[in-house]
Amino acid sequence: SEVFLHSSNVGAGLLALGEGPERQKAFLESLGLMSPMRTEVGPVAAPQLPPKFGRVEQITVSYGHGIAVAPIQFAAATAALLNGGTTVTPTYLSGRAPPPEAGRRVISADTSRAMGVLLRRNVAEQGGTGRRADVPGFRVGGKTGTAEMPGRGGYQEKAVVSSFLAAFPMDAPKYLVLILIFEPKGTADTAGEVLAGRNAAPTAGRVIARIAPQLGIRPDGTVASLD
Repeated sequence: SEVFLHSSNVGAGLLALGEGPERQKAFLESLGLMSPMRTEVGPVAAPQLPPKFGRVEQITVSYGHGIAVAPIQFAAATAALLNGGTTVTPTYLSGRAPPPEAGRRVISADTSRAMGVLLRRNVAEQGGTGRRADVPGFRVGGKTGTAEMPGRGGYQEKAVVSSFLAAFPMDAPKYLVLILIFEPKGTADTAGEVLAGRNAAPTAGRVIARIAPQLGIRPDGTVASLD
């Protein structure tokens, strides 16, 4: 839990090495992150994968470098980790999604609940990287991501993609929000930083505060009728 809450690349890498490359690849494949995704309006951009899964690739992939997927593909994979453990098929058009029971189980319901607890702690607890995404009453959970962008000669330290993956209400996740900000600039409000906890996280919180009431979610997390 401390690896997650402190967003430790070192800790994530050590966990991945403990599992081994074959289990890591098999898990990514089960989430649909190793092959192109199609939607009812056509395919999305194919994943960019490392040519091999050696020790270095295992470590970098564990914390989000070394692999790239379309945002909707990442959102779908994360939804499977939070909805009880079964895969989902994202759609752009209402009514086109297959029934939930059509999904494949990728993790147990217990593991899914444990992941939800971690995401909620990351927003609710002091020291969590997602504290600025908290919206009182809506029990938001989430995870930050700050990835340096590749450039000539290597990664660019000051050019990043910052992201925040949020879900709510976390006792029974129903909605998922993914915020991506390309090359954010440090401001006075962010203390000059470009970390996701300073920009993408508070953006996610403001989005949720606006859309949750429109979705019929009350501030106590219960669902109201929109009829």
